[in-house]
Amino acid sequence: MKYITAELREVLSQPLGKIVEVIPEGRKVWACVGDFSSRKLLEQGIVPKIVVFDLKTKREAVPDSEKAFFEGLERELIECVNPAGTITDSLVHAVEKAAKSKKEVKVFVDGEEDLAVLPLVEKAPFNSLVCYGQPGVGLVLIECSSQAKASARELMAKFEEEE
Repeated sequence: MKYITAELREVLSQPLGKIVEVIPEGRKVWACVGDFSSRKLLEQGIVPKIVVFDLKTKREAVPDSEKAFFEGLERELIECVNPAGTITDSLVHAVEKAAKSKKEVKVFVDGEEDLAVLPLVEKAPFNSLVCYGQPGVGLVLIECSSQAKASARELMAKFEEEE
């Protein structure tokens, strides 16, 4: 298990990509992290291959209607465990499995899904889009270029390893 450091928490409090109101026309979102953001995209007819959710918004449990929405999504379900402030092997394996799947996937995170954006960017096809919701800011869109992938790897390398 890797733990976020105080320094990284500060870095990751800033958007890792471009803040957008709408997804650029003609572009597909490969993955979306976050309950609210994923639901919003799906309701707008934007269908990411992968949605990552934890049934919480701002660390508070979502209403039953939100749970029902994700339970009703007809896609392959992958589950993992990832406590707040960590990137676990369970999360990384879930992202890898979702990336390799030929189906649309929903990844349920028991814990916190926020940091899933880093392994998702690393595993995403080149030039695909990964997005996530940044509370109080909006939807953040990351174009998965070589630079974005290298940045995600560098950030993950700065997490502290469990001893």
